Amino acid sequence: MTEEEQISYVKEDWMKIRYIENPSEAVQLASVTEHPFSIQFIKNPSEEIKLAAVTKSGWVITCIKNPSDNLRILAELSKIPIQ
Repeated sequence: MTEEEQISYVKEDWMKIRYIENPSEAVQLASVTEHPFSIQFIKNPSEEIKLAAVTKSGWVITCIKNPSDNLRILAELSKIPIQ
């Protein structure tokens, strides 16, 4: 499967990322950008992937093992409703 096909695959259904062996950073980013909670199926996500997921939904922090202080702060800010 090409990288473009993998990106379409994970955008179609966020849980499908768990079936891709060693997804590229681009595939991981596409997945968490569309569906932040897909991060739970990514083994050892980079800090950039974690930041992208938490930016989309602060609640994703519950799926991240040992989040950095910066991620925790961003998660709290992402949970605040904008009025």
